[in-house]
Amino acid sequence: MDAGVLRALVELAEPSGAGWAVPLNQEEVGMYVQVSKATVQRTVRRLRGAGLVGKTGRGSLPVPCLPCLAEAQKYGQGVRGCRGDRGCAVRLRRDTEYR
Repeated sequence: MDAGVLRALVELAEPSGAGWAVPLNQEEVGMYVQVSKATVQRTVRRLRGAGLVGKTGRGSLPVPCLPCLAEAQKYGQGVRGCRGDRGCAVRLRRDTEYR
């Protein structure tokens, strides 16, 4: 998992509906971090498998729980996302940091 891509996703995420979203497509994230689109795609695929990001659509990347994504940035692989569950322990503990 590319640490630069993960860091950029946490930095760029904005409130959106019930969660957060990165308002860039994968190619734009790659340009922002100065990595290839393939590197972004690999990282997003792994994050999606861990429940940390949603399916890409319309030029943005949904982030169901920004605190979980930030935990993944901090601790690396092995962190599983809550997929936006309102009872998320990470969100309840850290949600005020992201408002």
